[in-house]
Amino acid sequence: MGSAAAGGIRATWDRIEGWLRANAPELLTSLRLGASKQDIAAFERQVDHSLPLELRNSVTIHDGEKTGDIGLLGPLLLPLAKIERLWSTARHHEGWRAGWLPITDDGAGNHLFVDLTPPSGGTVGQVILYFHETKQWKLRAPNFGALLHSYADALESGKLVATERNAKFFALLRPDELTGALADVTIRRGFPADGAGLEMTRRQAHAQQAMAVLQLLKSKGCLDSAAGPALILLGSRLREFLARPFATNVERSQALCAWLLEQPELRAQVLPVHEIGFLLERV
Repeated sequence: MGSAAAGGIRATWDRIEGWLRANAPELLTSLRLGASKQDIAAFERQVDHSLPLELRNSVTIHDGEKTGDIGLLGPLLLPLAKIERLWSTARHHEGWRAGWLPITDDGAGNHLFVDLTPPSGGTVGQVILYFHETKQWKLRAPNFGALLHSYADALESGKLVATERNAKFFALLRPDELTGALADVTIRRGFPADGAGLEMTRRQAHAQQAMAVLQLLKSKGCLDSAAGPALILLGSRLREFLARPFATNVERSQALCAWLLEQPELRAQVLPVHEIGFLLERV
């Protein structure tokens, strides 16, 4: 089982490395070499926990990223030494749990954690996204391997693209984010190859986001599932709304929540802005 899991992580990293080599070599060179068995053993003694298998296999390939402003997952993927330091100094902070290992850092207090002591119903090794301002968290992936696999899928499918500002690499972003404050950021030439391809990718992203929002509304009891044709019209209007330019994701989430409350197909219920924002970030 261990060798099969290791092969799966290696294959996923091969996909990511191949894509980066062709589209964002700056991020490829930012990846650190793998940690040794001795490094991992020392880390596990410090945190008094064993690393989940997927994360252990991953850090033997790449032990996080080198210091920089932009990381592979947006925020920097942390090496074991920084994970241990951050865990040691911040695990007693309000909202944190001792069994959370921070694997990314965006510099603003928001982190992806690998959860080693999940609550009832959770899974050891699940990946959660923690919001510093609200002290709330959301499940991001059942394990680190699944997170990495979904990231490779996003790169290869065009849900994430390499972008430039002033002819220099900027970040990996969703095509629909290139509006407002990011209107001067462009997709690197050749991915996709032309404007028609970019517009198609954007339309697909908006359609996926609209479907996810409708599913969230249904799960919250806001949506009358028997509405039929009315829901089709709502979905169409929702896609048009999501295509509007906004300066930030927070602004878009707030505007979407206000817009939803005005729609006649929905039952009156206030949706948390952070929940909508988290959903739009994932899709």
